[in-house]
Amino acid sequence: MSSLNHHIKQFEISNQASEKIYQCKKVIEISQQKQLYDIESKYLIKLLKLQPENTNKINIFKQLSDSYRKQNKFQISLQYSQKCIELAELSKDIKLKQQIYSHNGLIYSDKCDHMLEQSNYDSQEFHQQLKMAQQQFRQSLKIVEQLIIQIQNNQKFRQEAQNLQLQELNQEKSNLLLNIANTYFIQSKLDPDFYEVAKQNYLETINFTKKTQNKSIEGKCYFQIAEILFLQKKFDDAFKFYKKDLQICQSQDDIEGYISTLQSIGKLFFSKRDYDNSLQYFQLAKKKANQYQLSKYVQLIDDNLQNLEQEMLLRQEVKLIQKEVENKENLKQTDLKYYQTVLKLIQKREELEDFDILLKLCEQYQKKILKSIQYEQNSSNQSKLQQIYQEILIIEAYCLKSSKKFVEAQEKFENLIDYLSDNKNYEYYSLKIDYASLLDEIHLKNQNVGNQNSKYNFDFIENIYITAINEIEKSNFHNSFNLYIICLKNLEIIYSENSKKSKQKEILQKLKQIKKSQNKLNQQQNQSQDLLLSDYESASDSEQELIKQLTRRASPDKLQFRQIQL
Repeated sequence: MSSLNHHIKQFEISNQASEKIYQCKKVIEISQQKQLYDIESKYLIKLLKLQPENTNKINIFKQLSDSYRKQNKFQISLQYSQKCIELAELSKDIKLKQQIYSHNGLIYSDKCDHMLEQSNYDSQEFHQQLKMAQQQFRQSLKIVEQLIIQIQNNQKFRQEAQNLQLQELNQEKSNLLLNIANTYFIQSKLDPDFYEVAKQNYLETINFTKKTQNKSIEGKCYFQIAEILFLQKKFDDAFKFYKKDLQICQSQDDIEGYISTLQSIGKLFFSKRDYDNSLQYFQLAKKKANQYQLSKYVQLIDDNLQNLEQEMLLRQEVKLIQKEVENKENLKQTDLKYYQTVLKLIQKREELEDFDILLKLCEQYQKKILKSIQYEQNSSNQSKLQQIYQEILIIEAYCLKSSKKFVEAQEKFENLIDYLSDNKNYEYYSLKIDYASLLDEIHLKNQNVGNQNSKYNFDFIENIYITAINEIEKSNFHNSFNLYIICLKNLEIIYSENSKKSKQKEILQKLKQIKKSQNKLNQQQNQSQDLLLSDYESASDSEQELIKQLTRRASPDKLQFRQIQL
C-alpha cells in the first residue's frame, strides 16, 4: 500500500492541475491492480472533475461503470454505462455501442449472480435482469456479425488490415457467445433443466472458437461444461473436460486458470471419495501457487486440504460408530444406548451430507424405534426414545430439502409440524420458518411471481412475532423469549439492511423487557436467556452473523448441524 499512499498524498498536496491529473491516474492504476475498486471509483470521479470541459470523457465513464460493477453497485454502474451509450449515439460510433451493449450484459448477468448469493431477492426481478443480460449480449453480437459481413464484403480494405479487424471481431464474438452461455449457467443454478441448454451453448461456442483458433475461450468452455457435469454428478465425464481445459491452460501459460482447474479436479475426487487423488491434485495446485507466489490461491487450497482432512477423520469415526451399532444389534430393541448410538451415526452421516445413505438409515430406524417406544415401560426412557425419533424425523426432512426432493420434503415438514403442534416450542417455530423457506423454493422453482424467501417466510415470522407479544401478556416469558430469538435469527431472510436493524433493535428491547421479569423463570432458564441476550447485545456484526450460523437449524443451500442432549 506504500506506493498507493504515496500517490494519494502527492495528489492531495499538489496545486497544479496537470500534476493532480498525473497522480490521480497513478492512484487509479494501482488501486485497479490491487482490486481496490472503491478507491479506484473515488479517484475516477476526481479525475472526471479535473478534465477540461471539451475533453472526451467516455473512457472514464466506461472505467467508472466497470469499477462499480465489480463493487456490486449495479445501478450506479448502469448509469455510467448509459452516459457511454448517449455519447456513442452522438458520435455514431457503432463499435463503441457494441462494446457498451456487451458491458451492459455483464452488469446484468453479474447482478443475477449476486442476487442468487442473497437470501432475500425478488424472483421476478431476477428473471427480468437475466433476460436483459441476454438481450444486451445478443444486441452486441448482432453488431459484431454485421461488422464481420461488412469487412468481408468491402474490397477497399487491404488484406492485412482486413484480417486484423476480422481477428479482433471474431475474438469479440467468441466472448459474447461465452457470455450468453454463462447466462444459461446462472439460470441453471435455480433450475437444473437449464444445464443442458447451457452445455449446448458452450459446445456451440467451442465449435466457433475452433474455427477461429481462440484457445482461451475454448478452454473456458471446457471448464464450464466440466462444472455442469460435476453438478450432475457425472464425475468421469467432468474429469475429461477438466483435463481438456488443463491442457489448454498449460499451452497458453494461463497459470491462474491451471491452478483453478487443478483445484476443481481435487474437489471432483473429493466428491467421489477418492481421497488419495483429491490430495494429489490439491497438493499440485498448492505447489504451483507457491511457485508463482499466488497467496490468494494458497489460502483457498489450504482450506480445501483442511476440509479433506476433516472428511477423512469423520469417515473413520463413522466406521467406528457403525461397528458399535452392529455390536449392539444383539441387544433388546428397547435399549436406549443402542438408539443413542444409532442417532450419533445418523448425525455423522448428516455432517458428511451422505444424503442417499442418510435417507435409508432414517427410514430403517424409524420403524424400529416406534416399536421400542410402544413396548418401553420406563417413562423416562420412553421420553428419550421419542426425542431420538423426533430428531431422526427432522434430519430426514432437512435431508430431503437439501436434496431438492421438494414434494417428499413438503410432506415430511407438514407431518412434523403436525406432530409437534401440541408442544409449540422453539423447535416447532424453527421448523415452521424452514418449512416457509421450502415453500419459497418450490414457489421459485415453478417460476411464479413473488419474492424469494419472503412471501411465506414473512407471514410466518410476523405471526411468530405477534405470538411472542401475546405470550408476554400471558406472562409466559420463557416461550416469548424463545420466539423473539427465532425472529432475531431470521431477520435477514425478509428484511432489507435498514429495516433489519430497526426490527433487531425493537426485538432486543422486547428481550430486555422479558429479562426484567426473570424472577418468574427458574434459575436454569435465567442462565440460558442471559447468555443468549448477552451474545446478541455484545457481539459485533460479524460475530452476530456467526451466532446465527451456529444456532440456525438449516439454510436453503447447506445444512447446519446441532447435537441434542439426552
